[in-house]
Formats: sequence, structure tokens, C-alpha cells
Amino acid sequence: MRPALSALRDGELDAPSRKALERHVETCSDCRAELRAWERATRAFLRRSARPTSAETERCVRAVMARLAAPAATASWWEILVSTPWLTPALGLASAALVLSFLPYSSLAALEPVFVAQGYEVSLTPARRIPPAGVAEAVGLDDDR
Repeated sequence: MRPALSALRDGELDAPSRKALERHVETCSDCRAELRAWERATRAFLRRSARPTSAETERCVRAVMARLAAPAATASWWEILVSTPWLTPALGLASAALVLSFLPYSSLAALEPVFVAQGYEVSLTPARRIPPAGVAEAVGLDDDR
């Protein structure tokens, strides 16, 4: 029933529906109370407020001027750094990059065989790293690698 009462207050109903709802409101105390509450709320919102007195205006101006004259609180560089929203994700990303940068140098040669099938051991071992051509000649590695 509330949507119908709202439509009545807003003038959205056609004449037959409006007349039927008005007859219902005359007989139903709950709907009548609801409609009166809507009317009170409308009057409260549309009522013009009283103009402030000169003393109230002066008090408001003094309060604003006092706040403007007060020195602004400055935060230290540490407080600014800690309060930035990007700091936590950036530190997490830097930590992950640091951990991942050491993975190529970890020793995978000590791994146990992954499985044994038909007499063959299958294990995960790193491929032999072959340095670039100029480096290989400089350290004296043979050409067959």
C-alpha cells in the first residue's frame, strides 16, 4: 500500500485510482496515519528556516576565522610514507621479486627421482647452463659443450 500512497502524494495516479485510494484512506486509520506522516515530512523539508541573528552570524564568522588562523598540522615524512595506500602492495611486490630473483641459482640437482618407470629414473634437474660464445672462449671451455 505504501507505493500507492507515495504515488498519491506525488500526483502520479489517474483520477479513478486517486478517488478510490482517497476513499480507502478515509476508512483506513493506518493508511491515513501514513499519509499524514508523509505530509508532515514534506512540510518539514519545505519549511523555510529562520534567518540567523547577527550574534549567531558573528559567532560563526569568529569560529571560521579562528580555524583559518590556526597553524595547519604537518605530518612527518614517516607518517606520510606509512599512510600511503600503495606502500603495502609495493613492498609485497618487491619481496616477491627478491625471492624470485634467487630461484635460478637454487640447487635442483639434489632432487630425488620423481618416478621410476621400466627401469628409468625420471627426475627434475636443471639444464646445463651454456655461457654465451664470447664468455666460453674467455674461460677456456671446449667447443663441443
